[in-house]
Amino acid sequence: MPDAPKHYTSLRVKKLPDGEIEIDAEVPADRFETYRRRALAELGRELELPGFRKGKVPMELAEQHLNPAYVLEEAAHLALRDAYPEVVANEKLRLLGAPEATVTKLARGNPLGFRLRATLMPEFKLPDYRKIGREVMATQTPIEVTDAEVEETMTELRKFRANAGAKAGSGAEIAVELPELTDEFVKTLGAFSNVEEFRTKIRGNILEEKNVQATGARREALAARLIETTKFSIPPRVIDAEAASLRDERTKSIERMGLTMEEYLKRAKKTEDEFHADERTYVERQIRTRFILAAIAEAERLAIPEEEVETSLDLLRRRYPDAEPENLRHYLLTMLTNERVLRLLEGEET
Repeated sequence: MPDAPKHYTSLRVKKLPDGEIEIDAEVPADRFETYRRRALAELGRELELPGFRKGKVPMELAEQHLNPAYVLEEAAHLALRDAYPEVVANEKLRLLGAPEATVTKLARGNPLGFRLRATLMPEFKLPDYRKIGREVMATQTPIEVTDAEVEETMTELRKFRANAGAKAGSGAEIAVELPELTDEFVKTLGAFSNVEEFRTKIRGNILEEKNVQATGARREALAARLIETTKFSIPPRVIDAEAASLRDERTKSIERMGLTMEEYLKRAKKTEDEFHADERTYVERQIRTRFILAAIAEAERLAIPEEEVETSLDLLRRRYPDAEPENLRHYLLTMLTNERVLRLLEGEET
């Protein structure tokens, strides 16, 4: 049993369907009175009365001018802010997101009654993920760039330059002769000294693109195998919330494209029900992958160095200045941790 809690008493924990949990507890009357006085002091700092500057009103006088109900509500807010993390820690609860808090009893001189309702993190047994990683990596083939691919890309660039010049001169695209592939020509395309340097750069670009595609495909295969071998249920409300968020983002994206939803569905050759079913399938797959990667990170005790977090976080803050700092940090830690896990499965980290 956990040690006697500091901020709450009378705990009742009830497990509900679909991975939810309901917790009833109380903050003792004497402790709640402490919170009431704290609330009174904080609210009093914003009060101005004749003969007293803002922040200088005595607490006894402030109490006479503040709405008692409002003071109790603020006290409840302060008390719950301290109590609910302690409930979660003492009961060793693994929650998905912050719980919903409801005040069930609020009166001066009495305990503060409250109820927390939250969604539990699914519990599951991890498969032999290192073995899965080795098996997936064993199916990978070396990535090569052929001379024919390089020549084809170079020809496409020559066609683009020739057509661009023809359109600029005539206002319409016409068949034109390709420019000769010379040192002088490649110098017009960038900082290249000669044709061979240009060819080497093209080969490197193609190789990089193929590596990106191969990494994506490999990680899709890893995720598919992990999901296939890790069985657990996801609370429906978690899927509902993420599906709704994705739907909002896609709606905005469709609007930015200048399309109505009807036009978009027609182009996609899907009904609205089919579209939403695909969204839900995608969301569930992403959630499952996220939970599994997080569990592997915990099992492996993977930690991201704080200096790496701060460097990347600084870049994110500049890019998204209006974003909530805690949301940015959580997003970044998830991305960096997932990358470490995937590199582990790919054999790049021990």
